[in-house]
Amino acid sequence: MKRLLSISLTLCLLFICSFAFADVGAKVKNVRTGDRDYIWIDVEYNIDGKKVLNPYPMDFKNTVGKTDQEIISWIDVNIDYQMGLYIEDEYRKKENVRLVIEKLSSIIGREYSKDTAVLKYDIDGSGIADVELSVKTDGTSVEKAINEAIIEEATL
Repeated sequence: MKRLLSISLTLCLLFICSFAFADVGAKVKNVRTGDRDYIWIDVEYNIDGKKVLNPYPMDFKNTVGKTDQEIISWIDVNIDYQMGLYIEDEYRKKENVRLVIEKLSSIIGREYSKDTAVLKYDIDGSGIADVELSVKTDGTSVEKAINEAIIEEATL
């Protein structure tokens, strides 16, 4: 069964890796005035063949004191930045799938158990924990001053 799972996961990984790189392009579709007195720039992004319309606002404040070319350059930088975000998003999705298939599938079936938890308390109100309480699922507990716990650990 594990062998079948391993083969299946490997085939899935090979399929996904064939699409590992996001191809992202952008095209300005429209420039218009609209809500909140902003200038809206409608940009269509093409992400691995899927089209996404992403209008973004340009506030009047972004144009004050700038030449037409500086405004266009500012828009170019913003579009380039957004394309980078889309590429990063696609990469993360595919990298997460790769990690699950290659690395994390090895923990399937792993079992964990614990019967003790260590709680630390600030009894004297100093802001520093000074008591350690080891509690067990059987209802027993052991209380120690933090200094004692540090001394015991150091002598082990």
